[in-house]
Amino acid sequence: MANPVQVILATGILLGLGWAAYEASRGLPPLPPTEVEQSPVAELDLSLPEVAKLPLANYVVTLERPLFKSSRSPEASSTPQVVAPRQDTSTPNIRVTAIIIRNDERSAMLESSTPPEHRLVTKGDSFAGWEITQIADHSVTVASGGREHRIELMQFPPPQTRRPSRPEKKAPVPRNSRFRRPQKPPIRATRQPNDID
Repeated sequence: MANPVQVILATGILLGLGWAAYEASRGLPPLPPTEVEQSPVAELDLSLPEVAKLPLANYVVTLERPLFKSSRSPEASSTPQVVAPRQDTSTPNIRVTAIIIRNDERSAMLESSTPPEHRLVTKGDSFAGWEITQIADHSVTVASGGREHRIELMQFPPPQTRRPSRPEKKAPVPRNSRFRRPQKPPIRATRQPNDID
């Protein structure tokens, strides 16, 4: 048997289709043509303004140094240029956080705070402006500008070796105890003095 909601929906759809067919068969008269009023539009002046024509002598600098040539260079200025102060590269700001030895290949995990960087490197790589020259068992040697520095592997503190304490035993809680109905005491058959055997 059909659901009442489905029956109501089907009836509504059929009524809608019937109404649409009835309206289509009536034949409506065509709409009267409407005239579009043409409002006066102010004509826009799209002509270009007159450009001052300067003699070619004003463009001598541009002709001597064309804009899109690779040889073009800016004119030397008399104002001194500000140069950023050089960072002290005498000691590397690098920490060795791990050394990985796999077969005969060695790599190290390095960390730098300026610029912030953390990356795995091998011998010959460059890191924070320093070249990795050697990776030993417990250190990494870096070089820059003829100077070499040996950076030891970071020593992390050992983990605390505290034994976990045993949790106190709690009294067992019956499952779903709060949802159980209280049990009625069992009914005992007792003999009444008026009962006949």
